[in-house]
Amino acid sequence: MSLIQNILVATDFSKGADKAVERAALLAAIYQCKRAELITINEGGKPQTAFGIKDSVFDAILRSITETACEDLRLKAAELRARYGIEFACTFRFGQASKEIINRAEEMDADLIITGAHERNLLPDFLFGTTTDKLIRLSRRPLLIVKSDSTADYRHILVLVDFSEDSKQAAKIALSVSPSASFVFLHACEVEYEGKMHFAGVDQTVIDGYRLNEYEHARSALRNVIEELHVPDRLITEHLVFDKPGVAVRKYAEQANPDLIVVGKHGRSRIEELLIGSVTRETIARTKCDILVVPPFANREHGAFMV
Repeated sequence: MSLIQNILVATDFSKGADKAVERAALLAAIYQCKRAELITINEGGKPQTAFGIKDSVFDAILRSITETACEDLRLKAAELRARYGIEFACTFRFGQASKEIINRAEEMDADLIITGAHERNLLPDFLFGTTTDKLIRLSRRPLLIVKSDSTADYRHILVLVDFSEDSKQAAKIALSVSPSASFVFLHACEVEYEGKMHFAGVDQTVIDGYRLNEYEHARSALRNVIEELHVPDRLITEHLVFDKPGVAVRKYAEQANPDLIVVGKHGRSRIEELLIGSVTRETIARTKCDILVVPPFANREHGAFMV
């Protein structure tokens, strides 16, 4: 039985959200999920009464908004049932999208949250972040960000491994998402202070010696990670490069065109992400394939999608 049993997919009925819904339906069909649910949020908030306007008028407005949204969800669910044979429950809420999605994921003990990749609106999104940004920061559950059209199960998966416990958990989850896929475990090697050594005029042969030591250490550590996973060797290819992690992922994605990239999210504050950037954010912004973001497990009270 697949570890993916409860799926929550967010939709605003946009083209990007439709891709996420299609992927959710495909996964639910492939893995015979116990529960699949559509959720949409009205971020305008509930209508408020005003001076001189009867409460009954606002009740009617609220009822109309709710009925329209729920009908749209039911139509989408009926379409998915006809095409995939999957029953989707429907939830509509007022409030901040990221908060309500996370709250519902916790309530239903979702193993996976699925959302589309949202277009950015420059300054407002830089300051406050898109719904996807907020989900990445705040969700304690794996988040699948869908960019591509869904025609089949994932076949070629790239996993970024940095030997932290979080990345090891991400690797385990990657293997459970599509056990029959081919996997590439990528590690970006970096020699500490290499730039400063070049600047100081250190001989290249000395730097190459440091590089060789780093490469051998990383290769051994990566093989240990693979051994700990207890999977057939044929499923996993090792890929070690000297580069920044975000750049290494982007270059590989451009060359090999994987279906899915899996990254483990480290716990960073919002200020740190704004000032120094993050591999997760760079990967989402600069690649075209779907991204699975796995949150840190140390801070989670229960184990949705645990292995």
